[in-house]
Amino acid sequence: MQFAAKQVADHGRILYIVSSTTNCPVQGMAVYGGSKMTPRYMVDVLSKEIGHRGVTVNTIIPFSVDHSAVFAKQDSYLELRKQLLDSFLMGRLAEVEDVANVAEFFASDLSSFVNDQHLLVNAGATN
Repeated sequence: MQFAAKQVADHGRILYIVSSTTNCPVQGMAVYGGSKMTPRYMVDVLSKEIGHRGVTVNTIIPFSVDHSAVFAKQDSYLELRKQLLDSFLMGRLAEVEDVANVAEFFASDLSSFVNDQHLLVNAGATN
């Protein structure tokens, strides 16, 4: 993030994709989730440090993206997939394109006045 702050042009964008465990604590994941909180906090600080340059710094927090990570194979983690689907109000897990669409928004001029935000891409998941 320090490198990005030095390299980004005035009125540029910095996006950080962080684990959903920073927003939804999971038993047994304290060390993993805790390690992901530091970069999220750095987004908060960096947005204040370089905001005067018109640079925005935001976080995207995707929940369970289908066909990626632990769900790369269709038959992987079937019980976890079922639990997650039960909590997603839209009846499906996120797709890579769902996260990409949010990234496109944050990278565009449409978000020029959106700074220091942590956007959940979770379809209204309840867990």
